[in-house]
Amino acid sequence: MDSLPVELLSRIFINALPPELDDVRHPVHNSSPVQAVISSVCQQWNQIAESTPGLWTFIILSNTARSQDVMKKRLELSGNLPLNVSMRLLRREPDRGDYYGSWRKVSNDQSFFQMHALLVEQVSRWETLRVEATVALPSMLREWIPPELPNVVGLSLRLEVLG
Repeated sequence: MDSLPVELLSRIFINALPPELDDVRHPVHNSSPVQAVISSVCQQWNQIAESTPGLWTFIILSNTARSQDVMKKRLELSGNLPLNVSMRLLRREPDRGDYYGSWRKVSNDQSFFQMHALLVEQVSRWETLRVEATVALPSMLREWIPPELPNVVGLSLRLEVLG
C-alpha cells in the first residue's frame, strides 16, 4: 500500500463510504465509523484522510451526539465542498405522555445548540438535507431547519408526529 499514490488512496477512501450517504431517500445512522477506521490504520492514512475533503462532507447532527469539537473538525476537513446534512432529532426515552420532554432536553443542551449553530453557519454549503424527527407538532422543526436552504437539491423528511 505504501507504493500507491496519495490520489488513489484518497479515491479508495471515498469509495469506502456507504453508498446510501449519497441518496437522501435512505436514512443515515452514522458515517463516522468509516472515517474513524481509515484514520486509525496508521499515521500516513490519517494524514491522507484528513487531506481528503470529500471524506468529510457527510455531517450528522443528532440529539444524542455531544461533541462540538468533532463537528467543527468535520466542517474544517470538508473544505469548501458541498455538505450532505442529516439531522436526527429523536425521542431518547419511552413515551410517558410528555410529548415535549425530549425536545426540551435538546433545547436545554448547550452542546447540541452549539453544534447546530456551527452547522447553520454553513447552510450555503448544504447540498442535501435529511431530517428524521419525532415531534408533537411539525411546526417545531422551524427551530432546527433554517428558513432558506439556497443550495439544497435533495431533501428527505421522516417525521413521527406524536399525539
